[in-house]
Amino acid sequence: MTNKHKLAAWKSITGAINDLGDGGIRTVEECRKKWKDLLSRAKKDASVLKNPPTGGGPAPKTSPYSNIMIAIFGEDSPTFNGLNGIDSSEPQPQHLKRLTQTCQLSTVVSH
Repeated sequence: MTNKHKLAAWKSITGAINDLGDGGIRTVEECRKKWKDLLSRAKKDASVLKNPPTGGGPAPKTSPYSNIMIAIFGEDSPTFNGLNGIDSSEPQPQHLKRLTQTCQLSTVVSH
């Protein structure tokens, strides 16, 4: 995927977010930053889930957004574990069906 394609995708995503009409107009840069922050948190949460702290105590708390992202990408995805030399932030094919189901459930719950 070229940078031109990525920019076009981000413009499309930003347009869709702005079409939600929840009060503010966001820029491509703001949407990219939000995604980067969400992905960073999801990576930390995936790591904690994979390697929970020892010594008992309550289960580690994770962000609900992290849980959705982990379900979409898969906890063993290169998104969370990394692969050298490639853009590893694309959902794995086996998780796309789960994404569709999650989005449908989210739509039903929010209406």
